[in-house]
Amino acid sequence: MQKITFICVLIAFFCSGCVPERTYPVEPEIRFIDISPSRVRENTDTIRIKFGFTDGDGDLGLDPADATRNDVQLTIKRLGYPPVSDIARLPNITPKGKNKAIVGEVQLTVQTAFLMAGIREDTALLSYDISILDRANHRSNTISTSTIVVKKP
Repeated sequence: MQKITFICVLIAFFCSGCVPERTYPVEPEIRFIDISPSRVRENTDTIRIKFGFTDGDGDLGLDPADATRNDVQLTIKRLGYPPVSDIARLPNITPKGKNKAIVGEVQLTVQTAFLMAGIREDTALLSYDISILDRANHRSNTISTSTIVVKKP
């Protein structure tokens, strides 16, 4: 499977007593921000996918000791081929304090992209669908990335 690493880029808006509390639904919500680069070489270039998130009760991510679950679902879509599923993990990012509502961004780094076996063309179109699952098993909405081009090296 593909190696995927996560960088939690920004977790902000921790509310204090004098700032009105922000509230979000307990189901995580995500929004697509960017995928780059728009053209990659097969098995050579790294793909970066950035998406934003909100979660009303802040129960996103898993502790390193929890090896029984994965909380990020990636569906890899290649034009003309059935989708392929992959999974990954977010680190536990639950804030301390009374208000657990969180908002931020995640950057996924996909280490490799490949063309399907038997493909005759030297170019393929690729995109991803992504959803996340919080520790209470609330599934987020699904986002779709824009399409990138994968070329043979």
